[in-house]
Amino acid sequence: MKKSTFSLLGILFLTMAIYGCTGAGPSPEYKTFDMQIKEELPKMIWLLEQEKRDEFIREYATPKWVENNGGDRINIEWTQNKADVLLEQMKRAQEMEPTIDRNSLLITFDGPAFPHPLVFQKMVGKWRLLNN
Repeated sequence: MKKSTFSLLGILFLTMAIYGCTGAGPSPEYKTFDMQIKEELPKMIWLLEQEKRDEFIREYATPKWVENNGGDRINIEWTQNKADVLLEQMKRAQEMEPTIDRNSLLITFDGPAFPHPLVFQKMVGKWRLLNN
């Protein structure tokens, strides 16, 4: 091989190595739905583990979910027992691949270990819990 070919390969290798060290990855707008929800689940789990139910509701509940669970966001009666059930489902969801409906922006986790499917919908750029 010519010396110029080795130089070109060296520059290419160095460029790839530097790019890999920058942490550059897919930007948020290019992440797939399953990548997005996999990033959100640990945040959701942490809130529930810390018993920050009010913050969880503000961040991840839809108005319909709040209504189905007893009221408005301020006065909702959401016990730690209910939060613990959801927490276990979310931990299981972390270990599996969801079903994705790109048309309606829905992500569903379902299987034998779930009493009912765990469904999220992307609303105004944020994943929200539709049911539980």
